Amino acid sequence: MSIIATQPPRFHRHTPRNFVRGLVGVVLLVSSIACSGGGGLFEPSERLSPAAKATLDTLMLDEWAAQARYTRVLQSFGNVSPFTSLRGSRARRANALERVYLQMAEFTPPNPYGPAVSGSAASAVVVGPAYESREQACEISLLLEQELVDRYDRLLTLAPPRVVAEAARDNRALALEADLPAVRRCR
Repeated sequence: MSIIATQPPRFHRHTPRNFVRGLVGVVLLVSSIACSGGGGLFEPSERLSPAAKATLDTLMLDEWAAQARYTRVLQSFGNVSPFTSLRGSRARRANALERVYLQMAEFTPPNPYGPAVSGSAASAVVVGPAYESREQACEISLLLEQELVDRYDRLLTLAPPRVVAEAARDNRALALEADLPAVRRCR
């Protein structure tokens, strides 16, 4: 008797990898059945309206763009205040929005500022022109931070689901209480 006839096929072996594959398949099947029933994972009132989704997408792109901008400032002028802390707070706000997307079972927009793969090495995308001075970077950052707060206000006026509203309020508060004062001191 050959070895082929004595061993079960590869996909029938009891391995952790095959167990995880089966578990994922069951979860996907159950979630697709739940979502096709009309209610899905969220009640209709807990779904994003198209306007709220568009605003949330814009906010996500703004957070990513600001991280890239602040990275560019740090590359140009060194480890200068307040851009180090601004980049960190933007990363925290972007992470909070990414969690919202996950909780709402929505896809994030593609990140045009993320690492670009060229060959086998990843490199960061350089965004926008370099600033002539730190003061110019501060002036532009002040305007962009104020616009961001206005966008969070617009999102909150759309009466988004609770999860989205909480993240928007938290991110707006962080911008008002920490980031805007830091940028104003920078000038």
